Amino acid sequence: MNGISFSIFNKSDDMGILNALFDILYDNMHVIAPTGDSYAVDKQAWLSYILSDLENPNRRIVLINVHTELAGYFMYSLRNTTFMMEDIQFMPRYQGVGIFRKLYRFVFTLIPQDVKFVEAQANKENFKSQGICNHFGLQCIGVNKNGKSFRYRGLYQDLKERILSTCCYCGRDCSKCVTYIATQNNDDALRAKAQKFYKETFKMDIPLKKINCDGGRSDNVITFCKECPFAKCCKKKNIASCSECPKYPCRDISEYQQKYGKKCDQI
Repeated sequence: MNGISFSIFNKSDDMGILNALFDILYDNMHVIAPTGDSYAVDKQAWLSYILSDLENPNRRIVLINVHTELAGYFMYSLRNTTFMMEDIQFMPRYQGVGIFRKLYRFVFTLIPQDVKFVEAQANKENFKSQGICNHFGLQCIGVNKNGKSFRYRGLYQDLKERILSTCCYCGRDCSKCVTYIATQNNDDALRAKAQKFYKETFKMDIPLKKINCDGGRSDNVITFCKECPFAKCCKKKNIASCSECPKYPCRDISEYQQKYGKKCDQI
């Protein structure tokens, strides 16, 4: 997706922004983990918490914009040598369109070099958040003080490598894929080249507008990779790639590499 940008919220900004952020949070969470209070009570409690927390110079809110629309936010803080991932919320229609990896690429430029660890929490009712923490390679180390969320911890460098890696779970290097390069550069000429490749090599007629992919580890993958069995298997086993599996190379990955390995090379 094009038109994605990020900025840091400042207390001098329009307070209407915080109201909009709460609405995004409320729409996502009031069904998954309701507090039992009204919208107005929840909003007042959240605003009081946020305004107080923003007094801490080590806590930041990254605003996620798609063109001119506020699409979500990511809140984090730094505690000594630990990167605390505190909250991330997107409008539903912007989930799964390639924002996630771009967001973290932006955030990583803000994190000091001496940071060694990463921590996060996931509500016990929010299985999606728990799955993301597991996918990041974080280990569950207990529950928070109120007992409503699991606590996760891992190495910051491992997190960066997992998110920034251009290698798919199967081991293919996305940086050598014309579709990936075309997407990163928003280059329709390269998209047309990829379109021709898929049609001539695999007899697949893919519309030009659907030739978009931010890599096999992203949430924006090309159509025929959305149900990748290797990605599903690795996520289930909580490993970064097939090569980390004790059964590697299994029959499935061996057959894939033999049948499609060289055939998929585009560069």
